[in-house]
Amino acid sequence: MSLIPEDELQTFKSNNYRLIFCIGMEGSGMDSQIEKVSNEFKYGKILLKDASKKEIESNTEIGAKCKEYSDKNEPLPKDILTYLIIHYSLLNKEKKTILVNGFPNKLEDAQYFEQNIGTIELILKFNATEETCLKNLREDPSNKINEEEFKKKYEEMNNNFNVLNEFYSQYSLIRDIDCNQPIDNINNLLKQNLYPIIYSIIGKR
Repeated sequence: MSLIPEDELQTFKSNNYRLIFCIGMEGSGMDSQIEKVSNEFKYGKILLKDASKKEIESNTEIGAKCKEYSDKNEPLPKDILTYLIIHYSLLNKEKKTILVNGFPNKLEDAQYFEQNIGTIELILKFNATEETCLKNLREDPSNKINEEEFKKKYEEMNNNFNVLNEFYSQYSLIRDIDCNQPIDNINNLLKQNLYPIIYSIIGKR
């Protein structure tokens, strides 16, 4: 845990943040759904890709490490991802419930977090078929996607998600969001899966 200063770690733990982890494929619509829900319920949000870019642009020590992996087109390791989660949670100090986008993508990431930081209470898994993801990506003109590379990445991540799901589903900590349907349906399904968390904060409507 050398990346995280001890004072930051202790402050994080004492603040009793509730982290809701969100995982899904690129093109699943996860990012836009997180944006909608965080605005509606005044949740904090951490988009790990954006956090990494911000560190790189700020020329921080962590940013230099992030850039090394970005230049090699490799995913960030679990210790850097965990650092970003802790650091940006503290920047969201007025928000006690925070949606974390892009973690954990592997079982070993989740286990590392639980061993060093704290218990994972909830993972929202945004499920979308390869066809759905590609359709959404094609509709966004800003995306320049290599479809063959995407298919390989989709298969690899899907295998990782299946292992993660097999482990955490036995504890009822993973909730599936079916993203192969209209946007409004996905949003309603997401909020339905969040209701137990919402009730504990603001009570039933």
